[in-house]
Formats: sequence, structure tokens, C-alpha cells
Amino acid sequence: MKQCLSTLIAILLLGIQLAHAQSETVITLCDYQHVSKALETGGSIVMDCDRVLEVWQDRPLTITVNTSLKPAEGRTVTFKALKGRVFIVEAGISLTLENVTVTGRGASGGGIDNNGGSLTLNNVTFDRNDDSAIHNRDAGTAAITNSTFTHNETYIGGGGIYNEAGSNVTISASSFANNQSRGDSNGAAIRNMGSLQITGSTFSGNHAQGRFGWGGAIWNTGDGILTVINSTFVNNSADHSGAAIRNDGNGQTTVSFSTFADNTSGVWGGAIYVEGGSVTVSNSLFSRNTADDKENDCQTLANTSVLATDNNLSQFGCDGGLAEGIASLSENGGSVQTVAIASDSNAIDAASECPTEAVDGRGTARPQGAACDIGAYEFVPLDEAANTVGICQITTNRNVRLRSEPNTASTILAVVQHNGTYQALEKVSGWYHITYGEVDGWLSAEFVTAVGDCGE
Repeated sequence: MKQCLSTLIAILLLGIQLAHAQSETVITLCDYQHVSKALETGGSIVMDCDRVLEVWQDRPLTITVNTSLKPAEGRTVTFKALKGRVFIVEAGISLTLENVTVTGRGASGGGIDNNGGSLTLNNVTFDRNDDSAIHNRDAGTAAITNSTFTHNETYIGGGGIYNEAGSNVTISASSFANNQSRGDSNGAAIRNMGSLQITGSTFSGNHAQGRFGWGGAIWNTGDGILTVINSTFVNNSADHSGAAIRNDGNGQTTVSFSTFADNTSGVWGGAIYVEGGSVTVSNSLFSRNTADDKENDCQTLANTSVLATDNNLSQFGCDGGLAEGIASLSENGGSVQTVAIASDSNAIDAASECPTEAVDGRGTARPQGAACDIGAYEFVPLDEAANTVGICQITTNRNVRLRSEPNTASTILAVVQHNGTYQALEKVSGWYHITYGEVDGWLSAEFVTAVGDCGE
């Protein structure tokens, strides 16, 4: 009898523990007082409101117990500090954020100051933060997916992220656009001194400003270890060196299956500059990068650093030959924008191996042909890309270029006028096949509205 009673009590206690673990706190009064009070208890918190929550001046939301925070489905929440940080995460504490926007002002880690905690960020937008959107330090960790860092600024380095020595950041399927380092600071998007792994992400329009502006997208320095795969760097700039990546100190950088196009630096390294440490670049594509107004992809400071290259397409410093059939940054499917390659590009089937993940920067399976393609974009032949459509009508929402193939590198056949409606014949990786007059061509799904059975 005693054994049965003990078993029953154990089952009841387990049920209580599971119910507590699965419970969540739903907030409908989403002001500073109610949210900060809920954070004191932690656990899973859902904000059932549409709100721009102003964080009180110099009173950040401090996370002292493990917490998960997100809006209810269909709701929109922005955390905004007019002065100071938005979140501070204490050592040993975890914070999970989903589907929110964060804007902080005037402090290192304006969005999140992670003091040795653990961050998990999914679909979070960091917009217009001052002095690094995230400051990751004291052996802190951050796992970032499907997130956006835009128009953040810094005077200390790392407009989007400053990752200190001994700390770790992993980034996937995320976008860093139009971030700036000012006042001769460095690493407009990221300053890394710890461990940083980047997969399937895009850096565009980031700018390291000033006569010592280093690392238009990323500055890897100190003992930093940087790994980049399946990622795209376009239109980044550095007033001094390393328009996309600058590596110095004892830093170690490994880049593979990535694309660098239209990046510019004022002095050295139109895409990558190695001042110290070591950089290895393989199966990557370089096109239209310049330094000091001259075509330039990779440069290294002699006798103080190592630049190892293997099977790239680059005429100016990263070895290989001229890359052909390279488009501009655009929507090509996937979570981030990419640079497509044309059907006659010499990057197709030219990689020496395939990446471990066997996908490209959009998540498209590799290889699509006899071998993997060089760069972050895997070309998909039409017969393997097409989704069948039923009765599918598309209407243009602006004047749209009709192209000979479903990518922005192909020939423009005509300009289809705004508010034109057409029957779609098939869909291929974000493009619709139509007949326009006597011409067959492709329209980007980005610029049309589709109605009906339009494929996956």
C-alpha cells in the first residue's frame, strides 16, 4: 500500500512539474511596468498586444531568470529605448526572443548587452541601435537565425554585433544591411574577437567610415576565429581596407562557398584584406570588387600574414579566373537576398567539393548538376526547378522586366507594364513563366501578385 501511495505521489508531482514547464504567461497590458514585472518571474512570456514599448530611460529590462519572450500570433511588438540599453542578460541566464524589433540608444550593446548569458534569437530585427545592437561578452553565447540587422551604428566597432574574446556567436539565414562604424571605428556590421560562425547570410551596404575605417562588413581581430560559408557580401565599403572582411592580429578566418561582388575599399582589399593572422578562401566567387579605384579582390600585408586560396573565381588576388555570368543582389528565394549566376556561368559545376551541409545560401540542395557550383548560389536547371501550376494568374504591381531565364543575370526581353494580368505557365525558384505578346519569358515573383493554383 505504501509503495502504491509513493508511486501515486510521484506521478502527481511529475504532472505538476510538466504543467509548470509547459505553462506560459500571457500579457495583455504591455507597458514597461507589466513587462518588467513578468520578466522577474521569467519562463515563457507571450505579449498579446500590438505595441511599441518604450523602455524607461537608463532602466533596461534586466534578465535575471531564464526567459522566453515573443508576441502572440499576428501581433507586432517593438522594444525601444530612447536612451540606454533595451535588454541586459546576466551571467548564466538564457534569453530567447522571437518575432520582435529591438532599438536601443547610446550604450554598448544598445539592443542587448549579454554579460555571459545565452541568447537565442529567431526572426528578430535590430534597427537603428547605437554602439552595437548586441554586445556579447564574458563567455556569452548567441545563436541567431532568420534575423535582420539594419541601420545600426557604432563608435567602438561592430554596428550589428561586437563579439568579445572568449564569447561565441552563430548566425544563419540572417541579413546585415546598411550598418555603419563611425569615427574611425571598425567592423560596420560585426567586430569579432571570439568565435563566430556565419552560414547562409547576406551582408550588403555596410560601411566602415573614416581614415582608419577597417572591415566594411566584418573585422576579425585579436584571437578571433571566423568561419563563413554559403554567404553573400555585396556593396559593402571601407574607407581604408577590407571592404567585406579585414583580418588582423592573430585572427583566423576561413571562407568557403561564398560570393563577393561590388565591394569597394579606399586603400587595400576590395573584398578581403589580411593585415595579420591567417585567411583561407576556397570555392568562392569574386566579381567587380575594387580598392583605390582599381579592380581588386584580396590583398595581404607581406611577411606578416597568410592568405591561402583554393579553387576560387577571382582575377585580382584570390586566384582563379574571371567570374562570368554574375548578377546583382536580388530576391532569388530563401530567407535572404543572393547573387544569382546565369546558365552559362563558369561557376557552374566548378567547385572542388560540396559543403558539408550540401545546400547553398538559399537552402537549395547541392549539387544540382555534375558537381557543386562555386559561390553561395547553386544554379538550378529548369527541368529540376519547375513547380507545376494550375489556373494561376499573376498581376504586375509595377513595371517589371521580362527576362529570358529565371534569374537577374539573363537577358531583358521586354518591360511588362504595371497592372498587367497574365496566365502563369510554371513557377521556378521565385519566378513565373508567362507569354507576353509573342515573347516567352520570366517575371520575378517579388513584383507580382499571384492568385489561384500557383504551385508551391
